[in-house]
Amino acid sequence: MESIGAYLKRQRQMRHVPLEELAQKTKINIKTLKALEADDFSELPGFVFAKGYVRTYARTIGINEEEAMVQCEDYLRTVLREDPEKKQRVRWLVP
Repeated sequence: MESIGAYLKRQRQMRHVPLEELAQKTKINIKTLKALEADDFSELPGFVFAKGYVRTYARTIGINEEEAMVQCEDYLRTVLREDPEKKQRVRWLVP
């Protein structure tokens, strides 16, 4: 299963959108965008924010927001819950 971060990064790169441009258009700082692309959800303030970032990211690069959200939720549901180490770092993940 492709992670949400890998999915978003691949889609961004396919559209030749530099990370700096994405940060400028979305008003999301580069550190947060890098964390999102690296699936480092421990760096994000919470699930509501993470979902908002995914939606904004998807909309800005021109991909379907709902498809991105399904990818995000599937990833969180399967991969993070199966990995105890990641689950510990993502304290806001609903059990």
